[in-house]
Amino acid sequence: MLCCSRLAAEALPLRFDLRNAEGVNYVSPVKSQRGGTCWTHAVMAAMESNMMIGGAASFEPDLSEYHLDWWNGFNLYFNEDIGMYPAEGLEVHMGGDYRVASAYLARGDGAIMEPPDGPFYDDPPAFRDSSYQYYYARHILWHRLEDDLSNIDLIKRQIMEHGAAGTCMYVGTEFLDDSIGGTFWQPPWDPNDPNHAIAIIGWDDSIRTAAPEPGAWLCKNSWGTSWGNAWGGEGYFWISYYDKHAVRHPEMGFVSFQHVESMRYDKIYYHDYHGWRDTLAVHDAFNAFVADDRDTLVAVSFYTAADSVSYTIKLYRSRADIEQDQYKASHTGLIPHPGFHTVDMDSGFLLVSDDSFFVHLHLDKGGHAHDRTSVVPVLLGPTSVYALNLQAAVVPSRAAPGESFYLDNGVWYDLQEMDTTANFCIKALVRKNKFTYPNPPPSFSGLMGVYPNPFSRRAVIDFNLSETATVLVQLYDIRGRLIRTLKDDRRSAGYHWSEYDLSDLSNGIYICILKVDGRLADSRKIMMIK
Repeated sequence: MLCCSRLAAEALPLRFDLRNAEGVNYVSPVKSQRGGTCWTHAVMAAMESNMMIGGAASFEPDLSEYHLDWWNGFNLYFNEDIGMYPAEGLEVHMGGDYRVASAYLARGDGAIMEPPDGPFYDDPPAFRDSSYQYYYARHILWHRLEDDLSNIDLIKRQIMEHGAAGTCMYVGTEFLDDSIGGTFWQPPWDPNDPNHAIAIIGWDDSIRTAAPEPGAWLCKNSWGTSWGNAWGGEGYFWISYYDKHAVRHPEMGFVSFQHVESMRYDKIYYHDYHGWRDTLAVHDAFNAFVADDRDTLVAVSFYTAADSVSYTIKLYRSRADIEQDQYKASHTGLIPHPGFHTVDMDSGFLLVSDDSFFVHLHLDKGGHAHDRTSVVPVLLGPTSVYALNLQAAVVPSRAAPGESFYLDNGVWYDLQEMDTTANFCIKALVRKNKFTYPNPPPSFSGLMGVYPNPFSRRAVIDFNLSETATVLVQLYDIRGRLIRTLKDDRRSAGYHWSEYDLSDLSNGIYICILKVDGRLADSRKIMMIK
């Protein structure tokens, strides 16, 4: 349980500060950004706070802002869909937003702990390195404060339970009042869009600002500890509950990075390199993947665009299985709030090298998030770069036929028919060779299965043994003729599996039998379809 959960379960206090929550600090030190990298600092400030409050770090974490800055995949330095130095994209060091960050995190490209020779601003760090410590945000939630503050308690509890959260503001010195403790309020009628990202670490219902009513969020800036000396802020300041953009902006208002943990997954399969760029109003979608190794699918990630979304995940081995709803594994649940979510499957789903697998997602409301070529507005940093007036950049995405599909009036359509650059944000997270049978050994001996079935080239055959025995695994045709002996050796009690290349077999039906110490223990009908 998170350290502030007891407090959050009680009546909310009039004031709260993560730097001193029941005598404990859950905020990492203030940093001093270079260039327009405020958004990377707000993201890492929020993630570091969550790591401290959730126990993911027994030390003061220091995540790399500039690895995100260089390798987010939206800029003119690198875009995996295009390659190095693409012709279109964001200027490096000149802005981004929380959706850009969520795409980078969801792919598993970061976050990384700051390397000993960092930070890297003038020159990029290595994209990947065996020395990197990777961290993964299992959930990233988007909230928006209602104009009447009716949901402010929900947002306050998110801070208490999950730590600092990212928000945005328009930096204009005409709205900063250093005479009353460094308070800020942009009135709703001011036309300026947000141009700076910060992290919220607390609140005080009694703080007076230039707004008509009291109440303000305590914010961590990224301009060093000397900023705010006029009011003793040391890098912190207050922004009104009634500010035009802070906690209210639909995409940058309040973004909470939750359940940050050491990366537990070995690979993430995805097609949506740039993450959530648009939403398609359908209930059912699936992504088709090809396994590049013998792994175990253990989790699925996706986005929701509405509150209280019921979801169902189904895993299939063929398009025919989808048409007949012959799924091999499933998981159902409820997602309370919009954002990015990672869901563990109830059991591991075996992947076979070079074979297809399909991840289907049903959402009862809100539609499906998808990637596509899109315009990405620039959110800048310190006042020194405001005068550049950078325009929103087009960030190109690429997609291919046969990757993403959606259901409309009972018919499955390739998303390519709607947008040739689009892919659904449905990812498969795997562990390398992690499928094991729980101890103690099973009480029976028998085949667990043949995967996939039907198969086209390779197949995995797995079985249980209740005690140490001589094992014989054979294939017969439907006339009872022995086609091949696959295994003939002695094995210990427990779970076992092997992968076989059966690409030379003819199309047809075969019988896989398991003999244990010379006695028939089990048999399965399997099908070869090339």
